[in-house]
Amino acid sequence: MLSTAISIALLCFQAVSDPVAYYQLRTQGLDDFSAKNYSQAAAELERLTTYEARDPLVWHDLGDSLYQTKRFGEAAAAYLHAHELGDTYKGFAAYSAACSYALVGDKEHAFAWLDVALKDRFENRPSFATDTDLNSLHSDSRWQTIAGTLPDRPFDRNEGWRYDLDFLVMEIKRMHFQYSKEPLPAEVKHRIDSLKSEIPNLNDAQITLEMQRIITGLGDGHSVLFPVSKFLPPLRLPLQFYRFPEGLFITECDTNPKLVGSRVVKIGDKPIAELLDELPEFVSHDNQMNVDWIGPYYLTFIGLLRGIGIVGDSDTVPLTVVDTAGRQSVVSVKAGALAPPFNPKLGPIEGASPEYLSHLSTNYWFKAMPELSALYFQFNSVQNDGSESIAQFALRLRKALIDGNIKNLIVDVRLNNGGNGTLLDELVRTVVAFDTRPASRVYVLIGRDTFSAAQIFVDRLEKDTHAIFAGEPTGSRPAFVGEGTNVVLPWSGTSGSISTRYHSADGADDRLWIVPQIPVTLTAADYFAGKDPVLEAVGKIISTSSGG
Repeated sequence: MLSTAISIALLCFQAVSDPVAYYQLRTQGLDDFSAKNYSQAAAELERLTTYEARDPLVWHDLGDSLYQTKRFGEAAAAYLHAHELGDTYKGFAAYSAACSYALVGDKEHAFAWLDVALKDRFENRPSFATDTDLNSLHSDSRWQTIAGTLPDRPFDRNEGWRYDLDFLVMEIKRMHFQYSKEPLPAEVKHRIDSLKSEIPNLNDAQITLEMQRIITGLGDGHSVLFPVSKFLPPLRLPLQFYRFPEGLFITECDTNPKLVGSRVVKIGDKPIAELLDELPEFVSHDNQMNVDWIGPYYLTFIGLLRGIGIVGDSDTVPLTVVDTAGRQSVVSVKAGALAPPFNPKLGPIEGASPEYLSHLSTNYWFKAMPELSALYFQFNSVQNDGSESIAQFALRLRKALIDGNIKNLIVDVRLNNGGNGTLLDELVRTVVAFDTRPASRVYVLIGRDTFSAAQIFVDRLEKDTHAIFAGEPTGSRPAFVGEGTNVVLPWSGTSGSISTRYHSADGADDRLWIVPQIPVTLTAADYFAGKDPVLEAVGKIISTSSGG
């Protein structure tokens, strides 16, 4: 490990003569940094480090403040102190130091610290190539190797795909939380060796699918390759599928609304029952609920359908469907351009939607339900809204819950597939505070779309409150390997993610999901009738209990 310019071991023994003044200055320095008063923050944070040198947050924010004021050499030194002290994510501190060195023309230290960042499982290697801070390194012979870009020489098709396969395996071994420390599973090794020899006999879609099968073998829902590349068109069918107990149904269709409500019998010549059974082979997942949520969405991607062999080069896909009158027919659906946002959520039904499907673009909101002595809070995404952060919302929610007439809090995370788990603290405190009130009760509505940071949220509620869960099992495990990172294969441009972090509210937990005490599965009949059987079940329980 490279050493910092000043020994942290020596600085750690510096006594703080006035702890109160130190605390006040630290608070002011971090506040000025948050307010982007970087020159003032740099002066305050730099002064702090002369009294107490053990705080990596102060060092990292000092580095950022110095960077913003273009004092790049000093910024690099500050980042290295943060790195040595165990910054929250050491790879980011190493990367920031490398950028600072590059900006002052110190190529050797820049390359050295980029290498450290990679060894620390830095999660966005493609940013090397696009970050203008590193432009001075591009002409160096070491650049393409460390940036993970394609060498500047001709590649034939087979060589290019093999280069991508080797790069993918290298990134798995570098980044994955588990397999950066352990050997790959035998089945994954077998798939790698088999694909390497079969590349000449497979088309581009099949190769991409086989790479995804390798990723699936890692056993988590965040490691994934998307079926889009320079060789696979960014196309998907303009519709949404959803797996109900009665089968796979079309819940949305932009080009032919009459298809909404139809049950899918076949995609191409493939019976839908066979296709659903095969989904776990090529859909990354934590558990089967995860497959039931995200799998139908991936069945709309032309690249995936080509890899399975359902369609050839055509962008039009035949669907055998049974309409709402029970008539079976074959319809052709033409794929369109894949457009953001990534939205595999169950959508509303025109003119018939229950309220929980009517606010999908709102990250968090609440309303009173006086008939149940309750407050209903829907949490759709663990991301701050521009006008009100999650923490600010949590304080507003806490004030609303002071009302003595509210005895029940209903928290709905059925459509929350994650975001940034570090934003949850104030919201968890709000729910815990309500739960400790006498005669209060918390109900949490969960389902297959409760994933990633939303799983972290419900894990904490399960651990720290007496919450009663209703709905379906969650789409993540209570203890899961996850994180949305950025991987781009150099030759094909195929992009994806490799999970780098472990999340658990209670140490080891081997459950596949959180199973609700009030199990309710949404049926196609209820959905298309605009009913919400989960909330109805909770309402009945509240009404027949002492809390109603």
